[in-house]
Amino acid sequence: MIITGAIGLAGIEHKIRDPDFRLRFASIDVVLGLDGQRGTNAMSIAAATGLPRETVRRKIKRLIEMGIVARRDSGDYVLQPGALQSAPFVRAIFEIFEQTVRMINECIENEIFAVLPPDG
Repeated sequence: MIITGAIGLAGIEHKIRDPDFRLRFASIDVVLGLDGQRGTNAMSIAAATGLPRETVRRKIKRLIEMGIVARRDSGDYVLQPGALQSAPFVRAIFEIFEQTVRMINECIENEIFAVLPPDG
């Protein structure tokens, strides 16, 4: 997940501040094609994640075999269009969301932090 996330973020980072781009791709159901992504290489992913470069290369190879990552050119990796819309990723996203909401609710219930109205 860490490497997949790093590749995904590298692919859209240059467009994420564009309001039109964010509006077009606001739904998880919208697929971003190969040409809409900026590629990244194993060394950049290793630097961004703190993982050893050889570990990143091995994991990328496996992600390509699984159909999650696509290789456009030598050392140019992007997410395979539609990979994020696959059932395993959608389930993982919703599980992360549910766990986050559960943690926030438990923190509020245990008075670890409080939700206060904004000053008006």
